[in-house]
Amino acid sequence: MERFVILLRGVMPTGKNKVPMARLREVMADAGYLNPRTWIQSGNLILDSGKSREATGEHVRELIHAQIGPELALAALTAEEIQETLDNNPFQQGYDQARVFYGFFTRPPEQAGAGPHPGQGMDGL
Repeated sequence: MERFVILLRGVMPTGKNKVPMARLREVMADAGYLNPRTWIQSGNLILDSGKSREATGEHVRELIHAQIGPELALAALTAEEIQETLDNNPFQQGYDQARVFYGFFTRPPEQAGAGPHPGQGMDGL
């Protein structure tokens, strides 16, 4: 059994991508996931799964679409991966950490679009 943090992209409190958190927890529990928890109205979900990361992510995505409505992209991460991201934050010194934001990809970006623009260092971002 592995614990995953599921980050849903584009969840809104109202409108097209509305995902009620109580309903999300209910759907996940009914599907057999253990300890489903949500964080405010963010669409962030924590659950325990006996499936692989890929299988869990795809199943959660399908469940949300079939039982709640929105078709959303998501990233399934372990607590260790999130901690590693926080530990390797290149903006720890001299930056207000409350204003540093993180994004996670479901697959590596193509090299053509990755990293700083030619001639720019990290300060140019």
